[in-house]
Amino acid sequence: MTLSAMIGLEDTVIDGMITLAGSVVHVNDEMIYENKIEKSLLIEMIRLFKENHIDYSLETRVGNFHTKGLQEFYLKWIDEHYKDPIAIKALKADKIGDNQYLIDSFDIEKINVQKVTFIAKKRKNFKKVQPILEKIFNIHYFSKNEKYIDGELILKDCTKVEGIKKVINYYNSPKENTIAFGDSMNDIQMLKYVHTAIARVDAPKELKQLAHYYFEDPDEDGIYKALLQMKLI
Repeated sequence: MTLSAMIGLEDTVIDGMITLAGSVVHVNDEMIYENKIEKSLLIEMIRLFKENHIDYSLETRVGNFHTKGLQEFYLKWIDEHYKDPIAIKALKADKIGDNQYLIDSFDIEKINVQKVTFIAKKRKNFKKVQPILEKIFNIHYFSKNEKYIDGELILKDCTKVEGIKKVINYYNSPKENTIAFGDSMNDIQMLKYVHTAIARVDAPKELKQLAHYYFEDPDEDGIYKALLQMKLI
């Protein structure tokens, strides 16, 4: 099985990977930890989304399973907000590329779900289910658009910090060896926890306040430059 996170990195040698907001941890080709949304909870969440006309994507170890509405919304959004053909191609690959599927092919009996993204084209539709979801999930919102609301749902007991702790325990390594790069608000717990925090230069102020170093756009070798500055390579 190919991890969806490894698409495009097949020739890269790594010791391990923490993916899906800390819910899946691989070390030396072995999965040492997996958290998942329980089947009954997932069924109830999907029911709420369908009843309230909310499109969604189920994020899993083997790929993402989108409703057609979510897929079409983001493909159109990319066309409206980007002009660079290379950027457009890369962004669309996250919705129609390898390991991206329509929801009809999802098998709840065989595939574990770790994370859920959503888009409510009418904000009032999400407001109806928000109090229920907030009891179970941490909700990270993507856009401040006045018409629609989108974001991701992550189980409250699932964090990138937990993923890091699993790796520390596996190697019996001190926390002083931990370094993390973060660029969005779902990285804030991780940057608070690790010994050395590195925030993207255009990250939210709350993240930048935690940082010991900063990095530029990864597509412009920002992480490489930060590691050079830290004398780690």
